[in-house]
This record gives sequence, C-alpha cells and structure tokens, in this order.
Amino acid sequence: MSDSAKQICQLCPNEADTRIWFDNCFLRYDTDDFIGELDTGYGIFYWNVENVTEPERFAKELGDLMDQVRAEAVEPGNEGFGSGKTKFSPFVTIYGLVQCTKDLPELRCAQCLSIAISNGSGSYCDGKKGCWVLYSSCCVRFEIYPFFLPPSSYTGNEIHASHAMYHKN
Repeated sequence: MSDSAKQICQLCPNEADTRIWFDNCFLRYDTDDFIGELDTGYGIFYWNVENVTEPERFAKELGDLMDQVRAEAVEPGNEGFGSGKTKFSPFVTIYGLVQCTKDLPELRCAQCLSIAISNGSGSYCDGKKGCWVLYSSCCVRFEIYPFFLPPSSYTGNEIHASHAMYHKN
C-alpha cells in the first residue's frame, strides 16, 4: 500500500481524481465522494495476445466459470470476492477471479461484475487465452495459468504477453 501511495503521487502529482492498480492492490483518491458508488465510467482492458483453440467451447466454459465466481462474490460474507477454476482439457485449466471494492453493496457489486464480464468477453478479449478488466469499482480476470493464491502451483513458464486498451464509457 505504501508503494502504491508513493507511485500515485509521483505519477499523478497534481491530480484530484486518480487511480492506480497493481496485481494485489488498488488505490484511489478523489475530491468527490465515491464510497458505495458504482463506477464503470473508465476501464482498462489487458488481454493475452494469443488466441484459444475451440473458441466457442472456451467461451461456454469461461461463461459458466464467470457465472459461478460472480455468484460467489455477491454472497453475504464474501466481501465481493470470488475465484475458481475449471478444466477445459486434460492440459488446460481456466482460472477466474472477480472482485469488487469492499464499499459496494451486493447489488451494485453484481452490476459492476456483470458489466465487466460482459465487456471482457466482448471485442477486446473474445477468443483470447486471458483477459483482465479493471474498473474503479470492480475487476474481472481470467487466464489459462494460475494467477491468484496459492502461488505453489506457479511453474514460472507461463506466457504473460498482453495488450492493453483504455476505454471510457
């Protein structure tokens, strides 16, 4: 968190509305009160540059996984967090993670995740091996390698090539 605070001040020294994302950290400050408010006005999309084989079947399996982790995230007590995995083939597993900021009520969290999942499965990430959608109120990510804890399953041989797009609704 302290590294985020230092970097956000260095990168955006005179800004009144700023956000910074890291793999395990999100920091935002603003002159307007954003607590509890749904914000999908600006989005950042990262996607793997490699395409999947069997894109229709992959989309179906990914959709089922995202439905599962979204439902988990909005269950009381889960604080807007859901993660899971599904076997696509004997050698490929799809990993999915969704998360809302903890200030969002369950309904707004569900709305944010629905928007992020819909936009993430659209033109930017359709048929890709991985995608990460970042909004100020939530994020959604899927990959064909383990990217969330526990890290014991990391092999170090995963491909992390990606492309990013900044998008304003």
